[in-house]
Amino acid sequence: PIKKKTKSSYRSIYRQLWKFLAFTADYESMLMLIFPASTHVPAMKLESVEMFLRFKRTPKETELRDLDGIPVIDQLGNEIKCDGGWKAPKKAEQCQSAISLLHRVRHHGGSYTDYCGDCRALEGDARYRGCDKHCNEGTQLVRKGNPSHEECFLNTMKQLKNDSYAYEERGDSQFTPKDLRALRRHCLSTGSLTGLQTWTLIIMGCKMFLRADELLSIKMSDFVPTLFVRKGDHIIAMLLKVKGKCDQKIRPIWVWADDEHPDLCPVRPLLLYIWLSGIKQGSLFPKPAELSATEEAPANATTHKIYKPVAGKYVTEIEYTAFLRAFKNICAKALPSIEVMDLRIGLHMFRKTAYLLGIWGGGEWSELKASARHRSDENAKIYRKDARAKKLLTEHKVDALVGPSGSANAMGVLQVMAEAQAPMLAPVGTSAVVLPMDDQRRWAFKAHP
Repeated sequence: PIKKKTKSSYRSIYRQLWKFLAFTADYESMLMLIFPASTHVPAMKLESVEMFLRFKRTPKETELRDLDGIPVIDQLGNEIKCDGGWKAPKKAEQCQSAISLLHRVRHHGGSYTDYCGDCRALEGDARYRGCDKHCNEGTQLVRKGNPSHEECFLNTMKQLKNDSYAYEERGDSQFTPKDLRALRRHCLSTGSLTGLQTWTLIIMGCKMFLRADELLSIKMSDFVPTLFVRKGDHIIAMLLKVKGKCDQKIRPIWVWADDEHPDLCPVRPLLLYIWLSGIKQGSLFPKPAELSATEEAPANATTHKIYKPVAGKYVTEIEYTAFLRAFKNICAKALPSIEVMDLRIGLHMFRKTAYLLGIWGGGEWSELKASARHRSDENAKIYRKDARAKKLLTEHKVDALVGPSGSANAMGVLQVMAEAQAPMLAPVGTSAVVLPMDDQRRWAFKAHP
């Protein structure tokens, strides 16, 4: 089965591909993206999917040209400029997987063949017998097969990957307690249930070491009320069942109240959110449209419209990509001192923030690793390294950092130093810390070890 995060990513690719095909007037290829699909849908045009890949991977504002080197024109007669939104090579692989899956589902799993113009030019019953070339093997009226497995598409993938050899994957950002309080003020100042939902998502993820996709998929049935911890009339701990991508089985995770820092307590907003929303069954974090829905479902309700939940049962879930997009907009408003372009909003941002809070609170590394459910020491050490560097910059107000020694250590804290715009003098033997020059490496200086 396909994971929810993968489904969300594929849907995003299909939406972008739909717009591109519409701009380039390839309506026949758009038939593949219509749901529910009719029978005998033709395969997508090889040239279109190859151009779409270049449109997303080539640097922004570059003129898009077809395979013959002719500029591509949109419906209004304007030259199309490349979007350049996919800087990571893995996005091309994800695009290929999405297109390949779509064609397999539509029964186009073989090698790609284009339609024959001579077959289409025939009239009457002759069209179904085929032209002189295809009369023995069957008429070729529509495209067949999977274009994402063709040599043309694969060569473009390889070439674009070679062109981006200097690309380096950056880890997700961490938020300091000051950042979290600013996010809390912004979310709660809206006075809306959606704002409370967003803050509950943020603080639960940061206090429970949860990935963003694990948060969004929580159900009410995942709670174990019989094991909640009470102190008088107050609930001070709640038990939740979670199964992440690396977990072999369901893991019980506690979320504890924070009475020392009540503004960063996850239990208080969670209980308040559940009570105000009236959620009793289904998704803990439904889409904002369902959360605010007031219209009750009629007897002949359609499945495409969102209605008011029945008996407190919410059926929708916030999509991963939609949440990341909305959260980045919130950060832009709540954290004006941080350059939004420098923020890395992704799957592990809350887990990395949890590490930061644990390191700053004096937590042991072994305990933090167990809380984050890290299977290897490698990722755990990276998270700890980033948290320590952030502590130096934020708590001790350092203007520059001498060290760390060792290429791996220097590369590990490079992103944190760049986000803080603080110079780093690294005594390392490799030039990878400073070359090739980019927005991160311009804050690093190499010294002889």
